[in-house]
Amino acid sequence: MFVGQHHHTLDTKKRLVIPSKFRLSFEAGENEGIYVSLHTVKHTGTSLSYLNLYPPSAWTKLLERIEKIAVSSEKATWYLRKLSADTEFCHLDPQWRILIPLRLIKGADLKRDIMIIGGNDHIEVWCIEKWQQISYWLNEHTSEFEKDIYRTI
Repeated sequence: MFVGQHHHTLDTKKRLVIPSKFRLSFEAGENEGIYVSLHTVKHTGTSLSYLNLYPPSAWTKLLERIEKIAVSSEKATWYLRKLSADTEFCHLDPQWRILIPLRLIKGADLKRDIMIIGGNDHIEVWCIEKWQQISYWLNEHTSEFEKDIYRTI
């Protein structure tokens, strides 16, 4: 389970080090590589792009869920096509670094300073400024989310 947040930097070669705390959440044998996918969310009228990093087991589960829906949904088929096109498998070196492809770095508008956050079954990588923007908004609306969630549990 990936939880927490870590302020990190990309090195000069555009490599990202997976935080040691997150390494424990990889299943046995999953230290070969990770799927890196570009995602975009709409937030207060603005599009914010970031990267999702999926260990192989989580990536497989995500694809299986989407493929089931895609059997009867053209939207899901198109989404699966876009997701696959915007994803790269990145090898992990012995120091748990990945070299992120330049097109994904540009797509997520990543600079040197980044925020790595846990997304339960995956890891999210945000430009620090974008994360601060959305984090502020999240903090302002947390009580509203909590009320809705706990009402349904």
